[in-house]
Amino acid sequence: MSHAPLISVSQRFAVPLFLFICIATAFNLNLFERQTRVDRSFDDVSSFERSLAELRMEVPKEGTIGYVSGKTFGDALADPEQARRYYLTQYSLSPLVVEAGRDPNLVIGDFAGYADWKSATVGLTLVRDFGNGLMLFRR
Repeated sequence: MSHAPLISVSQRFAVPLFLFICIATAFNLNLFERQTRVDRSFDDVSSFERSLAELRMEVPKEGTIGYVSGKTFGDALADPEQARRYYLTQYSLSPLVVEAGRDPNLVIGDFAGYADWKSATVGLTLVRDFGNGLMLFRR
């Protein structure tokens, strides 16, 4: 008298096959995550914020500060790079309000790529030069 097997052949392979598929899926997900990981510490905004770190320590936490650059403000809006730098400065120094012009007592000078910054800052006193064209002036 032969006994019928309690577990069929297909059932014997089902559990190991299921475990293999689970392990392979976990491995693929891990591999996919490592390949698509983006290091967010080196994006444009974070990089720009780091470049303003020393300036941030020199200016008030709130209020209004002026902003001048190598171009007049109207020209700056026509120049995408200059507009980008102005708006990133506003974002990075928030809640301090960055106002285009030289009316406030403190004024940021952003002259990256411009050799002639003195003509744009006549009547302003240099407080500190942070390098790379970034300066702080007092009216």
